[in-house]
Amino acid sequence: MNNTSSTLTTFSKAEWGYSIAAAALFFIYHIIWIIENKCCPKRVNLTYDLYTRTKWIKFLLKEHSKSILIVQTNRNLITGAAILATATMTVGFFITSLAIDQTTRDLRYHQYLVMSLLLFTGFYLFAITVVKLARSGYVVYNGREEYEGHDLEEQPPRASLERQRKEVKRKRRVAVNLLRSATIHFSIGLRVVYLSLLVASWVFSPLACFVITFIFVIVTYFQDHVIVSLKC
Repeated sequence: MNNTSSTLTTFSKAEWGYSIAAAALFFIYHIIWIIENKCCPKRVNLTYDLYTRTKWIKFLLKEHSKSILIVQTNRNLITGAAILATATMTVGFFITSLAIDQTTRDLRYHQYLVMSLLLFTGFYLFAITVVKLARSGYVVYNGREEYEGHDLEEQPPRASLERQRKEVKRKRRVAVNLLRSATIHFSIGLRVVYLSLLVASWVFSPLACFVITFIFVIVTYFQDHVIVSLKC
């Protein structure tokens, strides 16, 4: 009980005010961001990326289109997600060790636990991103081969072109869903890592956490929105 009471009185009222304001600023911004994704998707980078990648998948599976490997195009995103997954897991274990080394379960201990939880969540999201991107590459390339006739030996002898086209459309939907899901997981993973960095600043000073969160929201707003003015 004494540890619990000391945990709640570590910060002054002003410091708790800065802490709550920083958290409110971060989450209110992202609530507005989610609403904008629904109401005005072409002005938000995430939904605009989902739209353009859907068009890209359709181009890849179009008859007589250029032979483009989706894995090569997604290589940078896969590499980035894999590096971020490794980094978040490594740092997460390090922060967890700091929490274990705490002799008392005070506020600092709980701050370390929150950071570890966020980092491990980021690792999971980045790992899922890599898996879905890899699967989408196989689905798209296999669909292209069926459409271009490279897998005729695996098809029934008298398979109709219409049946092949339906199969390509089905695989297109699968590939689009995989790619869209990977994009969303990657975006959320980045935001979870950003939140862990804000919690790290909270460890040092609630005022610093509020100032950094305020700057983060301003910078992220311009990063999240399409620079060119587009109609909703």
